[in-house]
Amino acid sequence: MRNMLPSLSALEDSAAAVSSTITRRIERRPMWVRTLVLALVFTVLSTIVAYRFIAAHAALSFQDEYVYLDAVDKAARGIVTRTNATVDEYAMRIISCRGVELFGYQGSACGAPLDPAQFPYDGYTTAPIHSPLYFFLTAWLAKGILFFFPGEELVQVARVTGALWLGLGLTASWRFIRALKGSRTMALTLCLLILASPQIRWSNFYITPDAFSLLAGALIMLAALKLVRGEWSAWPLVLISLFMTMIKFQMVFATGAALLFVIVWQFLHRADRPRWWKPIAWSGLATLLALAAQFSYQKLRYVYALPYSGDNDPVDPVGDYSLRFAAEQLDNFILNLYMGTGARHQAYTFYVGLPHAMVTLAGLLLVSGVVAVCFFRIETSREVRTLAHTLLFSTIIIGPLFYTYINVTTGSEFDLPPRYAEALFPLYCVGLPMVVKNRWTQWAMLVFSLLVLASALITNDLL
Repeated sequence: MRNMLPSLSALEDSAAAVSSTITRRIERRPMWVRTLVLALVFTVLSTIVAYRFIAAHAALSFQDEYVYLDAVDKAARGIVTRTNATVDEYAMRIISCRGVELFGYQGSACGAPLDPAQFPYDGYTTAPIHSPLYFFLTAWLAKGILFFFPGEELVQVARVTGALWLGLGLTASWRFIRALKGSRTMALTLCLLILASPQIRWSNFYITPDAFSLLAGALIMLAALKLVRGEWSAWPLVLISLFMTMIKFQMVFATGAALLFVIVWQFLHRADRPRWWKPIAWSGLATLLALAAQFSYQKLRYVYALPYSGDNDPVDPVGDYSLRFAAEQLDNFILNLYMGTGARHQAYTFYVGLPHAMVTLAGLLLVSGVVAVCFFRIETSREVRTLAHTLLFSTIIIGPLFYTYINVTTGSEFDLPPRYAEALFPLYCVGLPMVVKNRWTQWAMLVFSLLVLASALITNDLL
C-alpha cells in the first residue's frame, strides 16, 4: 500500500519540473511583453475589486473627496482650481445627495437650492494644496471612459480611474520583488495582500491623489535599486521622483527613503567603487528637485490666489508643538500603513469598529516579515537587508518629522493618517517575500492571501 502512494519527494520533484517548464516558457518572452501582460492582468483584477467596492459606497470619503471631485469636475472643463476658489454646483449636489462616510449628508437638502454657507469650508475648496496634475489626468481618463459609457456619473468614473494606477502599482511592486530575487509565488502573494489592504481601497477607489502612492513608491525604490547596481542611469529616479512629488508632496518620502538606501549602500561599498559618491549625488539631486518643484508650486498658488471673503477658521485642529505627541507618531505607519484609516482614526473606529480579523492577521504577517529580515539571522542578501533597514527606519521616523514640519509651518496638531506615508508601501516587499523560501510554505502563503482577498470582497467594507 505504501508503495502505491507517491512519496513526498516525488511530488516535490514533479512540482519542480512543472515549475521549471513554466518558468522557461515565461522567460522566453521579452521583459516588456511580460510586464505589459502583468499590467493588464493586475489592472483588470483591480477594476473588478474597484467596481464592487465603489458600487457599495456611494457616500464620499471624508478624506477630502468632496473638494477633489470638484477639482476633477473643473479640470474636465479646462479650469485649474485656484486657491480661494469656491466649489461648483456639481460637487455640492453630490455631497448633499450622497453624503460623506461617517458624517452623513452635508450642505443643503438634496435637490434644494444650494447655499454655499451650509457646505464644508463655507463652500470654498482646499484642493489647490495639490498641483492640478492629478486632477487633469483623472479628468482626461474619465472623459475617455465617458465617451464609451455615456450617461455614467463623473464621480463614479473618476473613482474607477484609480484602478489603473493600482494595477500599475501592483506591476511595479511585482518587478521590485523579482529584482530582489523573490519568487513569483511570493510576488503574487504580496500583490494579492496589497490588493486586499483597506488603505489601498481608501486610496484607489475614491478620488484622491493618493491613488498614485503605491506606483510612486514601487517605481522610486526600483529605480534606486537599479541605480546602485549600475543597471539604470540616474534619470529614471530623478524624473519619477519629480513627477510623483508634483502629484502629491508626500510622495517625496519614497525619494527620501531611496536616498537613505543609496547613501548607506554606497558607503558600505566605497572601497571597491572609485566613484561611490556619484549615485548619492544623483539621488540627492532627485530629492532636491522634487522638493523645489513642490515648493515652487506652493508659491505660485498663492501668487495666483483668488480674493477670499470667508472666515479664517483653521481646517485642521491646532495646538502647540508637543515632543510627546511627536513621539506618538513613531508607530503611525508601520502597521497602519496596511490596515488603513479604520485602525488609526479614533472617531471612525468608534462608529464602525476595529478592522476585521483577516486584515489584522495579514498586517501582522507583513510586519513580522520585515522585522525578521531586519533583526534575525534570515538567509538573505546584504542588499535586501540594507533596503529593509532603510525602509523600516524611514517608515518609523517620518511620522515625528512630518508632524514637526506641519506644526511648525501651520500650527496644526493631529494624528497623521496612514495615507501620508503610503509611498513607503515597498517596505512590505522586502519582508515576507524574502523570508519564505520553502515551496510548500510559499503555496500556503498564496492560499492565505487568496483568503484575505476573498474576505475583503465578501465584507466589502472600509476596514
